[in-house]
Amino acid sequence: MLKMVKNSKISKFFFPSITRKFILRISLVVILAYVLFGHILIPLKITGYSMEPTYHNGSINFCWRLRYLYSKPARPHVVVVRFAGKKVMLLKRVVAVEGETVEFRQGKLFINGNVIDEPYVRFPCDWNLS
Repeated sequence: MLKMVKNSKISKFFFPSITRKFILRISLVVILAYVLFGHILIPLKITGYSMEPTYHNGSINFCWRLRYLYSKPARPHVVVVRFAGKKVMLLKRVVAVEGETVEFRQGKLFINGNVIDEPYVRFPCDWNLS
């Protein structure tokens, strides 16, 4: 059995003396982690297959909440949308911005009458929306 030397560096690392300075450091780390992961970086679990091949079902994505503080989402950014004002958040791709006309016909996306190339779409749809 190993003997622990009272003043060795290893024992100080694993068993630090509980001082006011140590408690303040631990408190600061806990507060910063709470602010960072509770309000700025939001972990979001991907459910469903609508975002493949970019994001896969069951994967976790950290969303940076301050991204659009001074700018607006643009095409083809991926944004988090709060569903019906509840805690349910969905990860969606921006297809068009305000003022653009969106049509979906013959399995292709049209923005303002121009066909948009979507290399990330895996399965083309066969329905129309205009």
